[in-house]
Amino acid sequence: MEKKFFDNAQKLIHEHDELTRLKNELVNINTSIGVFHNDWDGPGLNYSTYSDEVKEFIKKSIDIRLKEIEKQFN
Repeated sequence: MEKKFFDNAQKLIHEHDELTRLKNELVNINTSIGVFHNDWDGPGLNYSTYSDEVKEFIKKSIDIRLKEIEKQFN
C-alpha cells in the first residue's frame, strides 16, 4: 500500500514539475506554439496572435491542473 502511495506521489510531483516547466516556457515572449489547421483558413489569419491565444489557453489549463495536484498534497 505504501509503495503504491509513494509511486503515485512521485508521478504527481513529476507531472507538477513538467507542467511548471512548460508554463515557464510559455511565458517567454519568444516561445511560439506551432499551429496546424485541417481546413483552409483563408487570408488574414495572424498566426502570431493565434499562437498567443493558444498559449493563454494552455497556461490556464496548466494552472487548473497544478491546483488539482497541489490540493492532493495539502
